[in-house]
Amino acid sequence: MERIVDANVHSSKGAARVPLVLASGPRVIMHSPCMINHTAVSDTAVAQRARSPERDGPAVIKFGSRLLVGDGSVLAREHITAIAREVAATDRDVVIVSSGAVAAGLAVLGRDEKPSRLAERQAAAAVGQGRLMSIWTEAFLSVGRQVGQVLLTNDSLTDRRRYVAASGTLRSLLRAGVVPIVNENDAVTVDENVVGDNDNLAAVTAALVGADVLALFTNVPGVYDAPPSSDPTASIIPFANSAAELRSMCYARKCGVSSGGMETKLEAAERAGRYGIPTTITLGTDTTNLAAVLRGERTGTWIAASEQPMKAR
Repeated sequence: MERIVDANVHSSKGAARVPLVLASGPRVIMHSPCMINHTAVSDTAVAQRARSPERDGPAVIKFGSRLLVGDGSVLAREHITAIAREVAATDRDVVIVSSGAVAAGLAVLGRDEKPSRLAERQAAAAVGQGRLMSIWTEAFLSVGRQVGQVLLTNDSLTDRRRYVAASGTLRSLLRAGVVPIVNENDAVTVDENVVGDNDNLAAVTAALVGADVLALFTNVPGVYDAPPSSDPTASIIPFANSAAELRSMCYARKCGVSSGGMETKLEAAERAGRYGIPTTITLGTDTTNLAAVLRGERTGTWIAASEQPMKAR
C-alpha cells in the first residue's frame, strides 16, 4: 500500500497541496513548510541510491550565506530572484541548498555577529528561516514556479527509514515540478544531529536525489593554486581528479555569517565523489556560472567523481 504525503507548497495565495507518493506505510500529512528529517544510512547505502542507472539526474546547487545575505544581514532579494530566473529557464531538475537563515535572523534579533550559544543560533534560525523561504517563494512565483521547503537533520543519515522518506519526498517534489529548497533544521537540532555546514548537507542531498552534479557557489572563482591575497600570479585550478589533491589549497577564510569555507567544500566534494557525483566549486556572485552549470558546462574548479564509487553490499 502506498503512503501519500500531502506536502503544502509555499504560495502567495496560500499553501498549495501537492500529493507525494512515497513508500509503503500510513498516511502522513506534512504541513507547510515541508519538514522532514535528513536521511541516515551509511555512506555505502547512500551511494547505492545515488548511482542511479539514469544519468539525467538533477543538479544540486548550494548557495552560502555570503552570497544570499548582504550588508546588515539583509537577504539579497535581487540575487535570489536572478537565481530563480536561471532555474526556471532550464529544462533540468534542480534542488537548491540554501544557507542564510541564521544570518537573516540575526538582523531581526539585533545581533551583528553569529552568537556562540546554541540556543541563540537556533532562535536566529527560527526567525530567519521564514524570511528566507518567503523570499525564495516570491522569487519563484515571479517566474511561474512553486517551491517546497525541506529541513533536514543528520540523524536521517543513520536511519534507513528516514533516508527512504527524505529521498522519496525530494524526488516526488521534483516530479511535481516543484523546486525543493533544502536547509538544515537549525532551530531544533542538537549536537549529535547536526550536519554542521551546508556544503556537506548539499553533498548528501545530491546523493538523495541521484544528482549528476553538485555545484557549490561561493564568493571566489574556484580553488586557487596559491594564496591570491599575497601572490599576484595565483590562478584557478580548473580540474582535479579528487578533492584530496586540493587539500593544501585552502586559502580562503570564512566570515562571521558562514559556517563553512573552502575546507568544508572540499569535504563535500570528497563525499559526493564517493557517491559517484562530480562537484564544481565556482563563483556565485552573479548567475553567469549558474547558467553554465545548468547547461552541463564546467566552470570554476571541477572535481571528478571517484572512478570506483561506492557500491551496494
